[in-house]
Amino acid sequence: MAHPRRTAHTAVLAVALGMLTTACLGRSAAPGSLGGEEMGEPAWAGRLLSRGSLLISGSAEVRPSSDGESMFVTVALQGPPSTTLALGWNLQRGLCGSPGVLMGRPGDYPAIVIHSDGSGASVASIDEPVPTAGSYSVRLFASPARGSQLLSCGDLSRR
Repeated sequence: MAHPRRTAHTAVLAVALGMLTTACLGRSAAPGSLGGEEMGEPAWAGRLLSRGSLLISGSAEVRPSSDGESMFVTVALQGPPSTTLALGWNLQRGLCGSPGVLMGRPGDYPAIVIHSDGSGASVASIDEPVPTAGSYSVRLFASPARGSQLLSCGDLSRR
């Protein structure tokens, strides 16, 4: 039998690929599957808007795990064709333009690898339940290193 956490992570990666297709085609993402269990619509979602010289945009979603004890944060990006590039990102309490407070740990957020066609996606597993109220944003940085330049930010809205 497959490990539940690994199965869930694989299922969420499939959702991330769907989101990347969605970001490119401009249609809303369909619900996904989490370890064989249907996932509903995202609890929070938003669009990332470019804030730097690298014109990159995308979408972000926050979905609960099947047990409701943790959450998956998915980011799908599209930018101009370029050389392969790794970007940092995270989910923060607070809207774009405010200082923000990191949710989870820095190591929870795998780098987003931007491919030569300008696309990239990543999924973070955060050991906190999906918030039910507050203000949240997903921030994209010039590199996975802490303190790097902010490239893009997106405020999330409750769904």
